[in-house]
Amino acid sequence: MKKRRIIIIGIIVVLLCILVPVYLNHPSRAYRKALSLFSRQDYNEAYSHFESATGYKDSDQYIKYIDSYRLYEEGKYADAEQGFAELGDFLDSEQLVKACVEKEQVEVYSQAISLFEGQQFAEANEQFELLGNYEDAEKYSAYSKAMTAFEDGQYQEAREGFLLIPGFLDADSWADSSERMEHETKYREALSALSEGRLEDAKVLLSEIDFYEDAGQYIHYIDGQIAYQNGQFAEAEKLFVEAGDLLDSKTWAETSNNKYLSQQYQKAVRLFKTGKSKESQEVFETIREYADSEDYLSYMNAMSAMDEEKYGEAAETFERLGNFLDSKKQMETASEMYAITEYQDAVADFEAGNFKKAAERFEKLDTYKDSESYVHYIRGLLAADAEEYLEAAEQFAYDLSFKDSEEKRSESVARYEKQQYDLAAALVADAKLDEAKEIFLSLDHYEDSDRYIEYIEAKKALDEGNFAESESRFEALGDFLDSQDQFLYSEQQLQPERYAAAREALDAEEYESAIELFDQLGNYLDAESYAQYARAKQTAYAGDFKDASEMLEEISSFADSQVLARYYEARQFETELDYEKAREAYLEIAPYLDSEERLKHIPDLILSREYLALEEKLTGRRWWNQRTVEEIHDLLGKTYQDEGLSMKENFLSLSDALLDNGAYERSYALLSAMREQYPEDEEIIVRMTDVQYQYARSEMENGEFKDAEWMLDELVAEGDLSAAKLLVECLEQMSTEAAEENPELAAQYAARMETLKKQIEEAEASEKDESGADDPEIDENVSQSGSAQFKLINKGSISGDSTDGDLALLGAAALLVGNGTETETGAPDTESGEAVATENEGLATPDEALATPDEALATPDEAVATPDEAVAAQDEVLGEGTEASAMTDKVLAEADEVSVEPDEVLAESEEAPAGPDEVLAESDEAPAGPDEVQSEPDGAD
Repeated sequence: MKKRRIIIIGIIVVLLCILVPVYLNHPSRAYRKALSLFSRQDYNEAYSHFESATGYKDSDQYIKYIDSYRLYEEGKYADAEQGFAELGDFLDSEQLVKACVEKEQVEVYSQAISLFEGQQFAEANEQFELLGNYEDAEKYSAYSKAMTAFEDGQYQEAREGFLLIPGFLDADSWADSSERMEHETKYREALSALSEGRLEDAKVLLSEIDFYEDAGQYIHYIDGQIAYQNGQFAEAEKLFVEAGDLLDSKTWAETSNNKYLSQQYQKAVRLFKTGKSKESQEVFETIREYADSEDYLSYMNAMSAMDEEKYGEAAETFERLGNFLDSKKQMETASEMYAITEYQDAVADFEAGNFKKAAERFEKLDTYKDSESYVHYIRGLLAADAEEYLEAAEQFAYDLSFKDSEEKRSESVARYEKQQYDLAAALVADAKLDEAKEIFLSLDHYEDSDRYIEYIEAKKALDEGNFAESESRFEALGDFLDSQDQFLYSEQQLQPERYAAAREALDAEEYESAIELFDQLGNYLDAESYAQYARAKQTAYAGDFKDASEMLEEISSFADSQVLARYYEARQFETELDYEKAREAYLEIAPYLDSEERLKHIPDLILSREYLALEEKLTGRRWWNQRTVEEIHDLLGKTYQDEGLSMKENFLSLSDALLDNGAYERSYALLSAMREQYPEDEEIIVRMTDVQYQYARSEMENGEFKDAEWMLDELVAEGDLSAAKLLVECLEQMSTEAAEENPELAAQYAARMETLKKQIEEAEASEKDESGADDPEIDENVSQSGSAQFKLINKGSISGDSTDGDLALLGAAALLVGNGTETETGAPDTESGEAVATENEGLATPDEALATPDEALATPDEAVATPDEAVAAQDEVLGEGTEASAMTDKVLAEADEVSVEPDEVLAESEEAPAGPDEVLAESDEAPAGPDEVQSEPDGAD
């Protein structure tokens, strides 16, 4: 028993010896210890215990977790990210993967920003691309790519890149600079091509940037060179003039003009020498100032005068020509013939009593026979008849042996003395004393001339204020004339009466007399102030209110000068159309003079000024914008208060005037703007139809049948019978024109025409049945197109091009009203035939894309318009892929024709902006002059 117990105890001891080490070294013990240490964040100790439990449960995952965490703490985020990613959802591995990614992105982003700030844009872009959509990495990436392209000279790519990130950093400014550099690059390439004589290459490049700098002038210059080379000297001169002061354009213009004149001159001389005088004269007329062209013209005119027996005229011309051709010989012949015929005619006129005509003829004969004696004798007769006796006596004295000249001279002298005496006496009566005295002195004691001279001296003394002298002289004259009265008058002071006379003249508005009298009074009483006052009124009476007001300001304390000055200021404001200031002035002084009455008319004057300013814009060369339409709308709601005339009537009359002048687009645009204000106004709607109908007819007359077809299609879709009939004519012409070159197209036009004819017949028959009228003449509507309404059986068979045509018409109608406006057009939809409304809000016209001087932006970068924006605006109106109608082409052409030149629009900054703008450098080299670029063509006639 005891032995058995010992055996059992031994076995137990052996088992304990075996099991205790096993227990103490079991992985679970190390695993639990590692978990305890891990929970206390003692990762290093936990790591060694987890290694002891390798393979046990998730010890390996813990080990990898701790390894990854150590990498994370060491900043090795990529390796840590990979380790945590391999752990999947173990503990917080997924969150730590995100943390690693974020840390890595921050690090990459920081490196990228450093590269970016160091302007290492290509390297920075590689880093930003790794970040994807992190923060603003995409924008930085786009910016870096664009800057790289800019630095590589790829300006178009750069601009497109900057435009992808509007508002980011200075991308907008760099986009503008890229565009300018793109233009500048082409500009410099063009100038280089021009300097190398590659005219066509230069023109192609400049045509792409005709809005840039002076590219337009260079294009004219190049075209001038090409025209000159082709011998088209007149065209070349025109183009060089249009190039202005560019390079040596003026020299080339002068050279071209000389070449042209030389061509024409040689042509005219050849015609003259071959006996084609009329043709030669026509050519010489165009170059009158060149060489001796004027002499050739004079010679031919003189020869014509000879043929017409106008010998005097011919002789004068030949004499003036001197040694030109055989002018001397021709002059001798003409002079001889002239003298013979003219003398005979002169004698005949004299004997018939036609003295003036005879004298003219004899004068032309000069010393021929006794022509001079006839001339003087006739002059004496005429002078005597005119009571010019002194002249008559002198003329008769020329040849006293001729006829009865001596007798007539004596008679004339006697009559002259009596005449002079009477004249001098009358002058005394008119107070023209100096003139009278001079005459009396010349008469040498004739009758009582001496007493008259004394009377004159007395009057002069009196007028000069020498009263003592005038008293003694009048007393000595006794009762001669009114000497006694003048004697009494001399004893008094004359100033009061003169003063009163001056006041009376002023009150009678005889300002000239008043001023003279007041000036004579000097400083008597307030005469000086009155003189200034009268001058002011006289000045105002002449319409110079400004100077009148300033004159009154100098005597503002005199009479009503101050308020009158203000009144004249108001009148001046009126002449300057500044009615607001005029109103203020009139309100201050009312009811002075007619101030209140003028105030009543101020509103109408302001309204008229606004309308006239707008009318000038509507009829001017520039096309309209949204502001113009808004101004029309604003004025449409106003009425003249005096006549009660609505502004609508003014605009209707203006639309009629535009229509009469063939300005169909503007007339239609004005009516469209009015219709926005009065959408249901039948008169406006009818007039719009009239304009479109007449425009279509005009296009047909000009051979633009395709354009007319589009416009008529629109009216036909609205049920316009007259438009349908006109469309038949249009299709017939189009079919005829296409018959030879495109029979298939001609057949299509013919088929459409026949279909339309049937529909017209059905519409007319239907109208006749409905009205019950037998009269074949159908009553027409109020519109000028005379359209009777009808429905199309199959609109698609008539409208032809369908969608493209409708969209083209729609685009044309939108542009007619002016880009930037909201406009409803009558362009039909291809399916339903209903009017399609378009909206153009915010679209820039070609003119608006190049800001006007008044609208130019302050900064240089803002002042540069983006052509792509204007193109985008037009694409939005016309629709991509559509075919623009002729009406659209005409409107756009007109807009291009009148658009303001870039030099007039872009305001140049005095200080170049910092940053991208600094990359633009001025070109230092100009193309070669005419002699260097192209020699003159050989053999040019």
